[in-house]
Amino acid sequence: MRWQAYSGHGAKAGWDSEQSLGQAGLSGCGPLVNRVVEIYGLMGSIGEQLALARAAEQDAQRHRLAA
Repeated sequence: MRWQAYSGHGAKAGWDSEQSLGQAGLSGCGPLVNRVVEIYGLMGSIGEQLALARAAEQDAQRHRLAA
């Protein structure tokens, strides 16, 4: 699933957001950068849960058809 791929981009997104906030003149932006990295991690875990739910649904359909 595409959502799972986002968790691997968290570090780059954190770096990019730090640079962007620095250019905007914001200091003390550590918590904001951490939130960006956390969002990317959550997106990856959501993708994992969606993939597992889809696999469970497909297994249930195959089991129902076989019965």
